[in-house]
Amino acid sequence: MKKIIYSILFFLIMLSSCTKDVGETLECETLGISYVDINNADNEPYYMYINDVYIMELGSDYYIDDYEIPAGYHEFRFVEVNAIIPNVDVFSADFSICEHSSIVFGENDPLK
Repeated sequence: MKKIIYSILFFLIMLSSCTKDVGETLECETLGISYVDINNADNEPYYMYINDVYIMELGSDYYIDDYEIPAGYHEFRFVEVNAIIPNVDVFSADFSICEHSSIVFGENDPLK
């Protein structure tokens, strides 16, 4: 009988040690966010749009580390600033919670 009780207690202790405490939840899980590294590989500045909303201007050879976005589907559009016919790069993806992604744009510019 003691062996059965000890086995059950051992099983319950192991089970409780495998679960995650609320305090151990990652910030990105709590906030439901993803991270994106963004790299302008061109020598020209670009406007950055996310889901057709203007976000910022990215200078030439600009790099953003861990840009936070809500998890879910997003479309990134980068439009060259100083051009008669601007180079436009579009990236879309479904970003998972706590996912780290990378976007490099401008490297296919035909004038480079």
